[in-house]
Amino acid sequence: MEKHFCMACGKEFEAENTMVRYCPECQAKKKEEQKAKQKAYAKERNAKLGLTNISIYKSDKEILVARAKEQNTTMAEVIKAILAKK
Repeated sequence: MEKHFCMACGKEFEAENTMVRYCPECQAKKKEEQKAKQKAYAKERNAKLGLTNISIYKSDKEILVARAKEQNTTMAEVIKAILAKK
């Protein structure tokens, strides 16, 4: 174990990995902050694009995901295309 100093709070801590830059407390805090950022981004994006959540069977979702990958698009666009054909 090597001694390190946290780049966020300056606290000394021990870790085996020499690339560790943050103490466990600050690392956990950074992880939570990143989750909150991602959640806010997703919420903003969904509102901007008019997207909503729906319940869907897992097997159907797998089909949509595969089709979206094949077409290099999103699941929302695949569903929109399917509905446009009706």
